[in-house]
Amino acid sequence: MSLSNSEGFRVLRVNSQKGVGIFATRRFDVGEGIYRMDYWSGAQMPIHLTNHSCDPNASFDEGGLLIAVRVIEPGEEITYDYVAHPLPASPWNFKCDCGAERCVGWVDV
Repeated sequence: MSLSNSEGFRVLRVNSQKGVGIFATRRFDVGEGIYRMDYWSGAQMPIHLTNHSCDPNASFDEGGLLIAVRVIEPGEEITYDYVAHPLPASPWNFKCDCGAERCVGWVDV
């Protein structure tokens, strides 16, 4: 999958601290698939660029498909919770600045 030609999202710069993220180019309805977790097949896959949020708008199902857990509008950053879906190859340890009301403050998985 080429990230510049992905269906439904594109890569944009978030800010200097976060770097880049993926942003919806169309509406995703609740339960709609966004992409399948594919960590190893390319140097830069969507999962590598999907940022954490303590109040995410997407989550991985048991089959490894990232699905919308609430409506995602065009232009909205697509996020998932790294704590709920840790990746063994990518241990996380960083200060969380997601701004969610229930932000954990520090992600350490």
